[in-house]
Amino acid sequence: MIDSELARIDASPAAAAAALLQVAREFNGRLELTECLTRVCAITQATFRADRSSIMLWSERKRGFIATADVGTPPDVFARSNRRTFSMQGSPYLDQLASGEVVVIDRSNPEPMAQRLLSHLQVATQVVAPLTGQHGFVGALLVSYERSVHLGREQLDLVRGIAQQAAVAIESARLFTNTQKAAAFRTALNDLALDLNREPDLARMRARVCEGAQAMFAVDGAVLAVGDGDHLSVCAVAGVCGSAMIGQRAPQDACGTLAEVLRQRRAAYVNRIGAASGCQLPILAATPMQALLAIPLISEHTIPSVLVLIDTREPDRFGAVHVDEAMTLAATVTAWMENRRLLLDLADERAKLAERSLRLQEVNATLTLRSEQLRSANGALEELIYVASHDLRSPLINLGGFACELTDAVERLRGQLNGTSQDTLDDVDEAAGIIRNSATRLDALVQGLLDVSRCGTRPIVFDRVDVQALVQTILDAQRFVISSAAVDVQVGALPVVTADPMGLSQVFANLIDNAIKYMGASAVRRLEIGYREGALHRFFVRDSGPGIGAADQDKIFRLFQRGSRPPAAPGEGIGLAVVRKIVERHGGSVEVESEAGNGATFWITLPFEPPPQVEEVPDRAVP
Repeated sequence: MIDSELARIDASPAAAAAALLQVAREFNGRLELTECLTRVCAITQATFRADRSSIMLWSERKRGFIATADVGTPPDVFARSNRRTFSMQGSPYLDQLASGEVVVIDRSNPEPMAQRLLSHLQVATQVVAPLTGQHGFVGALLVSYERSVHLGREQLDLVRGIAQQAAVAIESARLFTNTQKAAAFRTALNDLALDLNREPDLARMRARVCEGAQAMFAVDGAVLAVGDGDHLSVCAVAGVCGSAMIGQRAPQDACGTLAEVLRQRRAAYVNRIGAASGCQLPILAATPMQALLAIPLISEHTIPSVLVLIDTREPDRFGAVHVDEAMTLAATVTAWMENRRLLLDLADERAKLAERSLRLQEVNATLTLRSEQLRSANGALEELIYVASHDLRSPLINLGGFACELTDAVERLRGQLNGTSQDTLDDVDEAAGIIRNSATRLDALVQGLLDVSRCGTRPIVFDRVDVQALVQTILDAQRFVISSAAVDVQVGALPVVTADPMGLSQVFANLIDNAIKYMGASAVRRLEIGYREGALHRFFVRDSGPGIGAADQDKIFRLFQRGSRPPAAPGEGIGLAVVRKIVERHGGSVEVESEAGNGATFWITLPFEPPPQVEEVPDRAVP
């Protein structure tokens, strides 16, 4: 009941000082905002022996006061005001409060708005003091009486003082609360990121995004829609989402707000959703929304999507701070999307690599088998060459020997036969000569085959070889041939290498012999042997002969193949094949540089260290 008799409220200086000190303590404390506001109301009610004390905070976003804390108001009356927004637009009291004045409203006030306020709150006297902090006007402190009372200037100044102290405490508590909220938001965001990274299933990941966003922003519902061509398709929901169901689709052009968010790549909110708001969302048509926050989830290599947070109760739910938080959430979720894509790509590449590795193993196994088969075939071939060459020598010796005996017999018969038979003896003698020459040539071929066979079967014994001394020994052995052919020999500085002495001697002997043999009728007859430093040992044997045409340069290293050099030069086309085989068994290579008519240079390349040794077939004695 409202008492019509005017009462006078006094507050002693001690009580006033105690009230100010108690409120000041709130500035130094670490209180959550709601607790701070409630304690300020309780101190104010006790100090002024009021029936009620309330705090209303000013909201720039809603452009009005919001009833935030109260002590003493009956529950049914406070329920009509709690969290409501009072605009007070056009009220003269708003300007007074903004300028720092304390406003007293009672039954004698002629303002209709004042009487409606008193009637709504069921009070007779209302004292309103502005809460002004460092950042300006933040709200109002209300001291209410259910009876008419009178407060003197000292009491009103005390109310102003408490309000000033309360404003400082409120700003401190608001900062503390916002810091806690920010920390809680970051923690929830980190937890969401960990959950996403641990969850392999895409559908559950999307559902977790909706659930996590709904909890972080304390909204009623969340919907995640992905771009499906020129449509948006719902892929996950959480909370109150009306008729939104997974798989539901709608054209992007019909979802204006969401399509614009995807185009701008920036979160946006819509408050006070209604027919006049222009927010038409077919995929959320039956959802009782008051406000929404749309968050674009777009990464470089994934399908664009949009997360919609829904509030069904508060029309002015979202503001600029929520946009910033939304973009932080978007950055985390899109990073997960990109990370998931990379993991899928990595898994795909790993599967491909495993398949290629398996194929490579199969190919290697096949190559190993074929290499063994080839090695076995080569061994069998060398065995065949050796046996055939060895077994051919006895018949050849007999053939040559009997051809000589046949020639001797023809000579003995010449003195015993008459002239008519001489022509026959000449024919026999000529045939015997052909047989003898063919046997000699065939014996040379057989010897060449044996030489080739030995190259592949004779064990290589690596040792330190003085190439300078080795070449000089070869030249000394051929000094008569060199002198007879009038060849000018020049030998450069040659190093000591690790090689098979016998094989290396055969290489240089064959090359030097070929150079002299094929020198031809050149005006300048010069033979040069030298060395070039580098990553490998590089020796060369250069002659001034007629040279080797490009078409012959590969052919001359094949067995029984000869180039187009002077046909008068003896040889069966074996020497260079032997050279290549010996050098390759050393892990090196041999090649020729030449132009027809300009001489030839043979390069022998050998590694500094000998290659790993393989099992060798023992050499065989040849009778």
